[in-house]
Amino acid sequence: MTRRPSAAQARAARAVRFVVAGLLPLSGWISAPALVGLAEVQGGSAELSPAERRGRTIYRTGISQSGHEVVALIGPDALEAPGAAMPCVNCHGGDGRGRPEGGVTPTDLTWPHLTKPYGLRHASGRSHPPYDESRLKRAISMGLDPAGNELHMAMPRYRLSLSDMADLMAYLKRLGDEPQPGIYDNVVRIGTLLPREGPLGAQGRAIEAALRANLEETNAQGGVFGRRLELVVADLSGDQAVRTASLRDLTESEEVFALAGIVLAGAEERSKSILLDSAMPIVGPFTRHPLDSFPLPPRVFYLHSGIQGELLGLARSIEERLGRHPRAALVRRGFRSEAELLAERVREMGWTDLIPADLGDGDSVQHTLNEIKGQGIEALFILAPPSLADALLREADAIGFHPLVCLPGSLAGKEILSAPSGFQGRLFLAYPFLPQDWTASAQSRYRRLAERHELPRQNRNAQILAIAASDVLVEGLRRSGRDLTRERFVRALESLKALRTGWMPAISYDPNRRVGNRGVHIVQVGDVRGTNSLSSRWIDLP
Repeated sequence: MTRRPSAAQARAARAVRFVVAGLLPLSGWISAPALVGLAEVQGGSAELSPAERRGRTIYRTGISQSGHEVVALIGPDALEAPGAAMPCVNCHGGDGRGRPEGGVTPTDLTWPHLTKPYGLRHASGRSHPPYDESRLKRAISMGLDPAGNELHMAMPRYRLSLSDMADLMAYLKRLGDEPQPGIYDNVVRIGTLLPREGPLGAQGRAIEAALRANLEETNAQGGVFGRRLELVVADLSGDQAVRTASLRDLTESEEVFALAGIVLAGAEERSKSILLDSAMPIVGPFTRHPLDSFPLPPRVFYLHSGIQGELLGLARSIEERLGRHPRAALVRRGFRSEAELLAERVREMGWTDLIPADLGDGDSVQHTLNEIKGQGIEALFILAPPSLADALLREADAIGFHPLVCLPGSLAGKEILSAPSGFQGRLFLAYPFLPQDWTASAQSRYRRLAERHELPRQNRNAQILAIAASDVLVEGLRRSGRDLTRERFVRALESLKALRTGWMPAISYDPNRRVGNRGVHIVQVGDVRGTNSLSSRWIDLP
């Protein structure tokens, strides 16, 4: 006899059907083609000279484009460290004005401030005459102010070549007053990188359509402080080396203010150094695993924690269910970095057993499962394409192997609805948001956007993430004020607390937090064909 589901169970069943029907993030399964250079746009340049550009690189990264080494000398013993470990921007900020931290107030490095004719008096009581170029060079290399006083011990001394010092001086004279890329009297240019053709072309076009529609709605309401938001789209194609080089070119573009909704999934490792060094703010990239450990990317703001968050939430859920560390196995095809991250995280949680089972293209699913079945496995994590995950479940059921199964929701396909009955209540999925998070106003808003701008019917999950990313971006622009700079924009995003987009749990950032939504819904899947026995709960992640 089939038991009639309760109203709550029926709602949960609909939620899971939305999930697996593609209405929630599948961005983790994007295998992005390559990145190509930015589409041609019209407008002026930042008008920095070649020397000023080279100096800007030294200031922001501690690395010389000339090939000469930049060395930071730290403390009274002048301990040597690479300049890249302590670039000027870390303490003095992108605008040169500095931010107090740890009881230390960095000096305002803008040229008008340094060269005040009546000199400077610091919070510590130290005072001195104004700087000029030679005095500033001495401060940088020897740690002495114009009066011969020693600078604070937290200020490194830098060893640079004569040419690099000249370049740095040239840039410091422009610091805080340089033209802001992508900002014009009546326009702010926002860029994105998306696949327009090939297997993922439909998804890329859906993301573009949603971004464009949301920005156009903002423009229809007067823009942001009278400026229109103009979307510039770069296509994705080529091999990984090409797209990595093109991503670097895009983040160094002088024609775009910030990026939103770019596709990084599948290119995270190659993109890491670019994101850490980028001067361009990036909001809501589509990625499998955000950079969420030291060093944090200073200008990248993620919406949620990706597959790594889903896996960590699943691990915590299984541990709580069993009341102890389980004996677990991880079956994967691809997803090497994600598997390594999971192994590292569960070791930190105290797990001693996570048996790896890597499936090559020619490996037998049956043989792999038979090997781990006899090892007392209580929990099985799967990192594989949806069709392979389904095959693993069916083969496990056929051989009578029924551990608790953990699968990131971003890798769950429609096949999950017909999971074998042997896994009733034993299959767990994780999602950063569910349809139950969508507010009525957000759903009405999406319907209006879809109607007015003819949004595609497919890839709604990707569209929603794109809309959420552009919502965060617009909020940051509004909080930055009319005197917009990238530095003000980054600070505005860092101050966001409990921003509700209507699509997912509240988003918050701060100077040490770059993932806005740091939790996951854990969905326990029962027999969705019969009783609709489903449940979900929220797990906060550290």
